[in-house]
Order: sequence, then C-alpha cells, then structure tokens
Amino acid sequence: MLERATACLKAGARDIPNRTHQATRSKPRLHSTFWNYGAGDLELPPWAVFVPAGLPPKPNSTSKSSPRRRYDGVDTTSTSASNDSFLDFLYPPQALAWLQHSSRQRWAQWERRNVKRLPKCCNPASRRYASSSCAQPAAAEAHLEQKKDTSHSSRTKSDAPDLDASHGDFEPLGLLPTQLTSMFSAKGLRSRSEAYKQSLQRKLSSVERSQAETDDLFADSPADLADSQEQDSCVGGLRGLRRLLQSGKRSNSSRDRVAHAWHLYMALAEDEKQDIRLKREMLAWLVKQDTESADAHCISLYWSLPPSARDLAVYQAACAAFLRRKHVRPVYGLHHEALSNIANGTQVTKTLFGHAMKSGDWRMALRVKEQLDEAFVEPAASRQQAMFWFDVAEQTNLLETAADFVSLCFKKHAHGHHVEPKLIRLALRLSEEALDQLVEQQLPVSKDYTRPAYAIGKVQRALRGIAKWSPRAQSIFEGAILSLLRRHESHSDYARAHPLVQYLYTQYRTFANTPLPQDMLMILLERLTQYTRNKPNLRTVDNGVLSIPMVVHDWKGHYEALSKRALHLLLGYYAASGDVHQVVSYFDSFRMQFPAYADQKSAFWYPIYVHARLCDPRNALLAFEEFQKLAAAQREQLDSKCWAILLHAFSRAHDTEGAFAAFRKMLDSGVQPTEYTFHPLTELLASMGDVEGVDELLQQFDTLTGERRTTSLAGSQMHACFNIGDNQGAEKILKQIVTDVRERKVSGSLTGCFNILITSYALKRDVNATMRVYRWMKSENVWMNEFTYSALMQALIHFRQTDAAKSIMLKVMPREGFQATALHYAIVMAGYNKQRLFGQALDTHAKMKENNVRDTLASRRAYLQAKAFHEQQMKNPTTADGQPAPLKEVIAELRAAIETTEGFDIAAKQPRFGYESSGHISAYLDSIMYIHSSRRCLEAVEAMFGMVQSSSNTALFTPGTPTLRLLTAFMQALYHAERYDEVEAFWKVAKQQADKIAAPPQVPDFTSTRDDGANANQAPSVDRVTHTSTANADQAEIGFGSITEPAQPELTSSPVGTRDAAVVVRPARGRRYILLGPLRQYMAALAKQNRIGDLVTTCTRLLQQGYAFDIIVWNRFVQYMCTSSPSLALLAFTLTERYMISKFPGWKKQTRHRPQRSARQENLQYIKARYLPREQVMPQYRTMLYLAAALIKLKRAETTRGRRNRREQGGLHRLVGTVRQIEERAPKTLAAVESMPNVDDKWQMRLLRAQQ
Repeated sequence: MLERATACLKAGARDIPNRTHQATRSKPRLHSTFWNYGAGDLELPPWAVFVPAGLPPKPNSTSKSSPRRRYDGVDTTSTSASNDSFLDFLYPPQALAWLQHSSRQRWAQWERRNVKRLPKCCNPASRRYASSSCAQPAAAEAHLEQKKDTSHSSRTKSDAPDLDASHGDFEPLGLLPTQLTSMFSAKGLRSRSEAYKQSLQRKLSSVERSQAETDDLFADSPADLADSQEQDSCVGGLRGLRRLLQSGKRSNSSRDRVAHAWHLYMALAEDEKQDIRLKREMLAWLVKQDTESADAHCISLYWSLPPSARDLAVYQAACAAFLRRKHVRPVYGLHHEALSNIANGTQVTKTLFGHAMKSGDWRMALRVKEQLDEAFVEPAASRQQAMFWFDVAEQTNLLETAADFVSLCFKKHAHGHHVEPKLIRLALRLSEEALDQLVEQQLPVSKDYTRPAYAIGKVQRALRGIAKWSPRAQSIFEGAILSLLRRHESHSDYARAHPLVQYLYTQYRTFANTPLPQDMLMILLERLTQYTRNKPNLRTVDNGVLSIPMVVHDWKGHYEALSKRALHLLLGYYAASGDVHQVVSYFDSFRMQFPAYADQKSAFWYPIYVHARLCDPRNALLAFEEFQKLAAAQREQLDSKCWAILLHAFSRAHDTEGAFAAFRKMLDSGVQPTEYTFHPLTELLASMGDVEGVDELLQQFDTLTGERRTTSLAGSQMHACFNIGDNQGAEKILKQIVTDVRERKVSGSLTGCFNILITSYALKRDVNATMRVYRWMKSENVWMNEFTYSALMQALIHFRQTDAAKSIMLKVMPREGFQATALHYAIVMAGYNKQRLFGQALDTHAKMKENNVRDTLASRRAYLQAKAFHEQQMKNPTTADGQPAPLKEVIAELRAAIETTEGFDIAAKQPRFGYESSGHISAYLDSIMYIHSSRRCLEAVEAMFGMVQSSSNTALFTPGTPTLRLLTAFMQALYHAERYDEVEAFWKVAKQQADKIAAPPQVPDFTSTRDDGANANQAPSVDRVTHTSTANADQAEIGFGSITEPAQPELTSSPVGTRDAAVVVRPARGRRYILLGPLRQYMAALAKQNRIGDLVTTCTRLLQQGYAFDIIVWNRFVQYMCTSSPSLALLAFTLTERYMISKFPGWKKQTRHRPQRSARQENLQYIKARYLPREQVMPQYRTMLYLAAALIKLKRAETTRGRRNRREQGGLHRLVGTVRQIEERAPKTLAAVESMPNVDDKWQMRLLRAQQ
C-alpha cells in the first residue's frame, strides 16, 4: 500500500493544477488509485464525510448559523477544526516544513484568470494539507478565547491620559467613548472579519475547470508544487492590503480606495490587525488621501495605538487628520504628549506652528509656543528655542505672514481692543525673523526681471511694529542695513536691495540722536555712487528718497566734515557725471580740510577729468596748468594720471594737434608714458580710420615703455578697421588678440574687443556674422556686459525687429544681471522711429523714466525726434492760410532740454549710437531742424540755429563744436525756400569745415629728440596729399571731357603746417563720408537750377580728393543726369555701369504683391535686396526708372530728329550719347533696365507711361 501511495502522491501533485474543481481547492487530492486499493479503511476527517460529492465545504464555518450563510442560502454544519494533522508518513521532511510554514490561501496566476462564481452552497477552502480527522476543538476554543482577551485589552483609557484629561467627554468621529470601545471589541472585530472574508471568497469562488491532463504539467515532487505556490499573489488579506498601501497612487476614486483598504484591514485576523507596523503604514497611507473617511480612520487608528508605539510619523498624521477636521482641542494634548513621549517631538511643534501661521490662527500659534516653553528647562530650553526659531525662519512666505500678523495687531489697537503683550512679542519676533530671512537670502526679482519680487509694502507693514514697539529697533535696523550693503556689492545685486535699504535707512535716521556709524555711511556712499551713476542727479534732500545728498547731510550733521575717502569718492562720481559745479564745490572743501600739498596732489585729476568728459579741452588745459604751477612750486611734476586725463580731453574733442603737443610736453617733462597715456592717442587715430597711424603708435609704445600691450590698445586697431569698413581685418586682429591673451603676451579683458566686432557686423546688417562672433565670444568664456547686448539690439533694429530688441533690454539683460542704460532705450526708440511707430517710441521713453534712467545724448535725441514726428502725425498744426506751422510742443521741450541739462548727456560713459561721431548737444537740434525744414518752416529753423549762437553755456557749446549737422539742416530749409545762393554759400562753409576736420594727422616720432619730431611733423606723406586736379583729371574721372571751364577748387590749409596753395589734403579714410549731408542739399540746388556742369565738376573733384559717396548720393547723382535738360543718358548709364551695377542682385520674379514698407523706404521695390549696409552702392528702383525714361526719350529723339537733335544739344552731345554707345559702354545696366518688371505703380505711371 505504501509503495502504491508513493506513486499516487506524485501523480496527485501533478494533477492539482488541472483538476482544481474536482476536490477541495486548498487540499491535495491523492490519486484515486490510492483510495481504491487498500486505503479505504483510513480514517477520514468529518468534513470529508459530510460534504456532498463534488462540492467543497466552507472551511471557516465555526458557527451553525452566520449572516453570510443565511445570505448564501446554505446552513450546513461543520465540526472540523481549523488545525488538522497531516499524513506525515506520506511527505518528506522538506515538504512538511513548507506545509507548516504555509498558513494562508494562495492562488496561482493561472487560477485567477479562470475564477468563476461557484454555486451558493460551495465555497473554496484554504489550501492546507489535512490528512487526519484528529481535530482539536479544545485547543481551538482556547486559542479563540486568548484572542478575545487580547482584543478586549487592546485599547484602554490609560493609553492617552493627557488627551483624556484635556478634552473631557470629547467624542472623536462623532461617537461616544463606549461606542468607540465596542467598535474595537473582539466580538465586533470577529464578526466583521468573517463577514468580509466570506464576501471575498464568494466573489472569487468560481473557477473555470481545465480538463486537459498531460504529464508535462505534473509536478515532480511536493517541493516543486511548493515553489509554484510561492509565486502566487494574494488577492485579499494582508498581502492585498500591503500592496494597496505601497501603491502610493492617488486617483479621483480616493474615497473608494479608502473604503477598500479599510475593509481589507478589518478582514484581517486579530493578531494581524494589532500589528504596530501595519497600523503605522495605514496611518501614513490614509493621511495622504485627504478625505473625511480617511481622516476618521486615521483618528481611530491613532487611538488604537498605545503611547509607547506612537512615533513622529504617527503624531504628524494624527495632527493632519485633526486639523483637517478642525478639531483643535485634541491637538494641544497630542502636542503635549509628543513633547514628553518622543525625542523629536519638536517636529510636531514645527508642524503645528506652521499650520497656525498659514491659517492665521495666532491663538493656536501662541498656545503651541507656550507648550514648547513649558516642556523644557535650561539649558535644553535655550537650545530648543533656537532650533524652533531656526525652523520658523525656514518657512515660506514668512514676510507676508509677519506683515499680516503685525497689521492685525495694529488694527485691533486702532479699534480700541486690548492686544495681549504675548501676542505683540510673538509678532515682533516673527518680524525680526522675516527681516533676517529677507536680508540673508539672495533677494528675488520679478518675472519680468525689472524690479524686486518682494513688495516693499509688505516690508513696511512687517517692520513698523519693530519701529513702534521694539526697544531694540535701532540695532535691528542698523544690522540689517549693514548686512544688506555687505552682501550686495555688485550693481545688479544692490539694485534689487535698494528699495529695502532705502526704507530701512529712512526709518533708521528718525530714531534717537545716536551718531550713525561712519563705516555704514561710507559703504552706503559707495553703493549709491555706483547705483545712481545712470540715475537722475538729485541736488536736494528728500526725506523719502535715499540719495547721496541725504547721506552727506547726515554725515555732516553727526561728524561736521566728510572723511578723505568720502571726498575722493564724491569727486570721482561728480566728475564722471560732468557736474562742474559739484566738483568745484567738493574740491574747495577738500583743499580747506586738507591744506597740505601731499594730501591735495592725489585729487588734482578730478577738475581736469570733469572737463574732459564734457569734451572741453580748453578748460581742461587751464585746470591742468594751474595744478602744474602748484607742483612746480613744490619742485615736483604732475603724475602720469593727470597727463592721461588731459590727453583724454583732447581725444574726445578730436584735437589731434593738441593731443600730440601735450604728449610731447609730457615726455619732455620726464614723465614715463604708460598704456593710459597712449590709449587716448590710439583712439583718436582710430576714430579717423588711420590704421597705419595706430600701428605706428603701438610700435612707439613698445619702444618707450617696454611693457606688454593691453587689450584696450589692440581694440584701437580693431576700431580703426571698423571705421573704414574692414570687418575682416578687425576679425583677424581679434583672433590674434585671443591667442596672445591665452599665451599671456597681452593683458586685459577681451569683452571690449568682442563688442567692437559684434557692433561692426551689426551696423553692416550682417546678422549671420553678428551671431557667429557672439557664439565665438561665448565659446571663449569671455564675460559679456551691457554693451554686448546693445550691439545685438542694433542688429535687430536694422532688420525691423525692434520688439525683439526691446525684449532683450527688458527681460534678457535683467535676468543675466545687467541694468539697461539710456543707450539701450535709445536703440529701441530709434528702431521704432525707423518703423514709423512713434507712439511706441514715446512709450519706451516713458518706461525709461519710470525705471529712473538718466537721459543721454542718444536717448534724448531719439525721443525728441519721435516727439516731433508724433506731433506732426497726430496734430499737424497749420497757420491761418493753411501753411504748416512750427511744432510748438517739441520746440518747447527742446528749449527746456538745452537750458536744464547738466552735462551728463555728453559725459555719460556709453558708446555712441550708430555712426554718430559728434558728442555734442547740438545733435538735439539737427533732427528737429530737419523736420521743420521739410515742413517749410524757415523761421523756426533760423530760431533754432540762433539757440546755438546765443547760448551762454560754454560747457555745452564749445568753440570747436562741429557744425556740419546744423549746416545741413539749415541748407535744407533754404533749399525748400528756393534761396539757392545761400545754399551755395553754406556749402562752401561746410566744405571748409570738412577739410579741416577730416584731414589726417601726421604721427610724430616720439622716440626721437624734440627737434627731429618737429621736423617730421612738417613733412607730409605722399599718400595723404593730393594735388589739385585739372580738366584732364576730371575727364579721367568720368570718362569724358569737361563740359565747361571748371571753377577753381577750394583750397584748405593744412593743420600740420603751411603747404603749397595748389595742394589739397585727402581726408582720412574713416571720415570720407563726412560731407554727405551738405552735398545732398547742394546737389539738389544745382539740379534745380539746371547747373549740370557745376554738379558734375563738384562731384568729380570730391571723388578725386578722396571723399566717398553712399548709395543715396550716387543714385541722386544719376537721377539728376537723367532729368537734366538735355538728358545726359550716356553719362548716367556709364556712371551706373562703372560704380553701381556690379552690386545689383537682379529683379524678383513675383511682382503681384505690393512691396513691403521696408523695401519702399529703402527704394528697393522688386529688387532682390534688403537691409543694405552703408558702404554697398547699387542702383535703386527709382534710379532704374529714370534710366528707362532717359533711354525712351533718347530713342524717340533719334527716331524723330536725327542729326538735328545733336546740333541742338551743342557741346553736351558727347554726354547725351546714342543708344548704340549705351549698348557698348553699359551693357549690364541696359540689360537690367530692359528686364525691369512691368507693374502698375505710381512711379512707372509717372515716369514711363507718360512718355509712352
């Protein structure tokens, strides 16, 4: 029998997975042969005897009648025990060990898929290997009674004595204490556990039977069967509950999940439910669900835990549940118990205090703080207090919370309510912590990066309690000010901290008459001089505005006189701002306070520097000579710094003779030159585009100093290449500079050099090259500054992307830590003016004033131009007879700008915008004069021109002021008034001024003796001088003989000595375009008078002398040739072929749509070109129309008149030419004219259709 049993056991184990419904699910069925051959006399358990065939009984039925049985309609009686013995002799020891370890129902994954509901009378049994009917009812009953006793004693009143004592008859969950105790009784738990277990088993009882019997699926041994069962997952019970708790997912059905989890928990056995770890996990999971039922279960679980089992997580979960249900009273007892029960109970204090702060429940905050104070004694109390306030300081929105708390106290006090001193002390401490938090952290900025993110109003509300109630207010404010000043040193950092510093200081100075610390006043002066450098200058003390005059007033009020360091700081600040009055005042105070020459000589350079910033070399030289006499009296020489500043004054005024003479005197006096004395000279030559002169000076620098070159000197080489349009040469120099800096052959920062190259490409409208250099700059890890962004903005406005440039100014720059200057606002306003969006330009200026940015020459000029065009566009004032009237509003603002300016417009250390080379306030006038001259308002133009002559401000209108801009505007007004003789007279004046300004200097040899250098100055180089041209020279220039006897050219005197009267100096390459403005007006006047011969002669001589024409002058010149009488067609075509057609890109194919506004403004309609640089010369659309009209007129004349037409033309027939000559000499131009698109626009209708 035993031998057969061994084989049957193996076969039965293999048959279990496929024959689950033929036997009890949780009992292995031995093979039928075991029971049929000699095993029928074995004693079977009672449940196997009484169960009907084919139906498994319910293994958990312990009572004769239960609710679940009545629900199922089955009332069977089972006398079996839950613990049966095994057929030990049938199993090996390993199987027996595993069977003893297995105590729960396990389902294989394949069984889950086949589950179906069984009949109501059938329930699956637990998978246990019972083999004997030897039940032990007595042991089972004893075990049940033991569980009952344990469950009855699981929760008593002694578990939380503090809570019961503090809350009395408080009813958690809305239940009475007796109901809560009965809920956790053994009987109640047992009935609910059984009910839910049976419900689960009923839902999962139906399993689809698999009738396939194959030996491949059989298990080889009970151990193999055990391994397969170990892989089964639990669908209910403890494992299902833990899986749900570990899921960590939240969904919209949180309420159902909570109910499901709670039912799983209640269905557990009593010993499993009393597991401390499981209860903690349930608490942690339920508190995250944030539902009413979850909070109720949290509170129930919390009460069920003994105090010894409650840790920080339990207390925090219970606190969250109580607070969400707005049960505040139990929280106090919980907090008291946590402080005494666990070591880290102060974390509960942190949680409760944070909740009180967030909800504004200051009574609760005070109670929690008092409980913390009572829980500890010294020395632990001080340590816990420090840790508590440290945790409070880490709370978010502490400033806003403190401001609301202080406002509440003030509100109660204002309404006559009594405010407890304890609340006031708490509010003061919170305000101090909020101030410390704001001071110690990096102050945030708003989303648009234009102002601090913190509201100064919140700061004022939070700190006014300290100012009124705290006895330590003065020390608190002083410490906060010093901490802010020391932590925020850079300009951008202090810009964020300035509103807070301003409030603190204005409140601090209103306290008692305690002297303010000099260290704080000195640091404050340093920050203010840096912060207000581009801000409007305040002269008076405003009690609500922190300014330099306020700090100086307080300093003098407490200490009578400023310190030496403070005087140096103020002198440098006002000198850089161009404020002559303040420099003279503080320098006199300095001399009176420190009369010794040893103290004064370090301040000699300030009065010289203020005149240098104002482009006033005459007054700078006077100040220098005065100090030179003082030094001579002491038998000393002025240091190289004073000489460098004097040279800087001559350089800013473009006075080459004065600069070279001053440098020679410096060498003769024995002062050793430095890079700072050479740099003004190199910049002076670079502004003229004298590349050779810069190189020559750098060689002398190497000889005289023997020092390494700096990046500023190399930048002068790039600047010279930029001024002559050689961007490739500048880029080549920069590559060499980068290599030399890396090899330590050149010292200094590369930022300025990269800015020069980026600006040069931006002004050439080469966006690709601009971005390429910008990326190169970033790849070399070169620091950018605010002027790097100004170069990028200029590239954008040339492509009519002004909005993008404005975004860089208002968003990108503040985000990167840079403040926008007046230069950046000027670029944006100029871009809007270019797009004729004058309203947006005025809005940009208003934004600049809102941000408290001081105007400069470029910004005020762009604003006045926008203001004038906007007034003309919106109002267009007229006289009584309908003629245009002057723009009164803009004239009034222009007059106010001239009268109220203090010199900062010129003295600002900012690059000049665009091609402007004149740093003079007369730039305000030229744009307004242009607008009025186009309106034919000659009287207004004359009045504005008189402002310059009658002005008494010598600092603004110096004798060496360039007047070409003003002359151009005045010539335009005279042209519109048809006063052509006066136009010609002003042209001669302009030509003389240009020859004087544009004359290239002769670089002396400073390495030789003085006499040798003087001789070298009087020998002009051949390439800088041109002899006067004769008629043959004119012919060679244009390819034809002269029309009439040309007038003698104007002779100019050489700035470096007396020269032959027949010699005309060629202009410097960087100033070849200086005559463009006056020349346009003079050409128009000559064409209006039909003086074509004088026009051709004037242009020829200018070209031969070395002046250059831009695209506008060339196209107008050709147009005047075409519209002359007779039309000089051959000359016009020849000039176009020679100078312009090579750059012509061709016509567009699509001409159905109207050209864009930018194309119409640049006169490039239907041409494959846009955004041309100034140096590029090509025929414009209107010029091609004039050429086509001249060609049509010439063809008609040849057809109708023939030889008679040549006799009528007289001596001009060679310039008129014939169609055949045009085909021979200008084939490309003729082909472009003939291929011009035929469109119906006003210009073709006016110029071509009229002749056809």
